Amino acid sequence: MSDASSHRISVEEAAQRLGLSADEVVVLRRSGKIRGYPDYGDWVFEESDVAELAAEMGIAAAPVQTQPVSPAEPETADRPADPPVEVFTLEELAGSDQPVSSALLIAALAARHETGFHEAAAVVDGFWDHLLDPRHYRQGRRSLNMPHFGSFSLKRTHDGQSELHFKSPPLTELRKRRASSGTQPPSTDWIDHWQQHPPSEQRLNALSLKRKLAVAIAEETTPDLKTTFLILWDLIETITGIMTLGGAEIRFAKRGVMSAHEDHYSFRTYKRLTDTLPTLPAPQRSSSSRRSRSTSGSSNTGCATTLLNVMFCVVLSAIVILINATS
Repeated sequence: MSDASSHRISVEEAAQRLGLSADEVVVLRRSGKIRGYPDYGDWVFEESDVAELAAEMGIAAAPVQTQPVSPAEPETADRPADPPVEVFTLEELAGSDQPVSSALLIAALAARHETGFHEAAAVVDGFWDHLLDPRHYRQGRRSLNMPHFGSFSLKRTHDGQSELHFKSPPLTELRKRRASSGTQPPSTDWIDHWQQHPPSEQRLNALSLKRKLAVAIAEETTPDLKTTFLILWDLIETITGIMTLGGAEIRFAKRGVMSAHEDHYSFRTYKRLTDTLPTLPAPQRSSSSRRSRSTSGSSNTGCATTLLNVMFCVVLSAIVILINATS
């Protein structure tokens, strides 16, 4: 699958241009001969990098052979083909003890809700885009909390970069709740009420974080609000299942990795994502601490002035006594 906006091509296209097999191109990437970029469980490469490698290898880069689209199949021209990803059920992913990629999660969500891969991917992307937007952490919000799942926060590192942080509740607590309540499907009654009345900022702020996310994502993607909410719900439930059952590492393409640390899950932001995040403002000192330092400084100045006055009086008294003694 090509990415025309960034001039990246798939591993198959790169292999065709280099006269190699796809596996040989992957080996070249692993050895550092060419840089690859993860793309939903696969790899894509910059066209310019492929051309440079071909020149180094003394190969005349072959043009990509494209097959014409049949007029009888217009959907293929309008919609990108789904990537070749093995499809597991969400339950199988939850119990996996092997690393789970975002591509596997998206494919399972698409199969569960009978949508295309790219429609499910748009919901997952919308989930991350919301959590990475600094505007959602304003008005005194230090974190975005999802009950029984975890808290997200954007933080400024020592070198001034921004990172997304996540911390789940203790895994023992999540396991107890999952064992007692199970995995019940969510109610969607709120969607009818939401759509029957004009949306407003006040109504939006009254929604839970999951529902608020679904509303925001549905406005930017193809699936309707109900489908978006159910995909988002299953995404969060499946991640919770992975955390409490299989304990596997979860790798989100272009975002980062969720993994277990002691008794909770946390998130490590990929460096390439950190480099693109907007810089957060430096934390400001509170007015109370400034007043405290100001008061402390004033007190110290007052004490110093009093001490000088006392010393002046002592010296003056000594001079008077000395004059009286000599007269």
